[in-house]
Amino acid sequence: MNFKRIFYYWNVLSIDIICGAVASAWFASSTLNTNMKTAFWLLLPTAVWVIYSSDHLIDGWKLKEKSANQRHKFHYKNRISLSVITGLMAILCFVCGILFLREWVVVVALIIGAFVILHVLFSYLQVSFFWKECSVSVLYTAGIWFGPILSTTKNRSEIWLPCCLFF
Repeated sequence: MNFKRIFYYWNVLSIDIICGAVASAWFASSTLNTNMKTAFWLLLPTAVWVIYSSDHLIDGWKLKEKSANQRHKFHYKNRISLSVITGLMAILCFVCGILFLREWVVVVALIIGAFVILHVLFSYLQVSFFWKECSVSVLYTAGIWFGPILSTTKNRSEIWLPCCLFF
C-alpha cells in the first residue's frame, strides 16, 4: 500500500483526529500532573472515533453521492460495515467505561455523551440556531480535559489557567 493510499484511509477514518485527541489528553494529563488509568487511554481514542464516525455516517447518509467531502463519500459507500463497527465500538466503550473507570468519571462521561447525542441530533435535524463547529470544539475539549481535571490533586487556583488557555 503506497503512502497516498495510507494517507487517504488515515484521513477518511479520522485517525488524525484521534491522534490529536490523545496528544491533547497527554498534554492535559501532564499539565495537571495526573496519572490516568490505562482504560482512559484506550477508551478516549475509541470514543472519539465512534463520535466522529457517527457524525460522518449521518452526513454521508444525508448527502449520499452528492457530497464533495471525501470522508462523507467514504462513509456513505461503506455505511453498512462502518455502522456495524461503530455500533460495536460504542457498546465496547460503554461497557468498558463502566467496568474500568471510576464512578465519577463514568458519570461525567455520560453527561458529555448526552450532549454529544444532542449535538448529533441537532446536526441531523439541521436546527437553525445550532452552530456545529463550535459545538464540536467544546465537546472535544470537554471530553479530553474532564478526566485529567477530575483526577488532579492540584487545587483550583493551579488548574484554572491551563484550562482557560486550552479552552
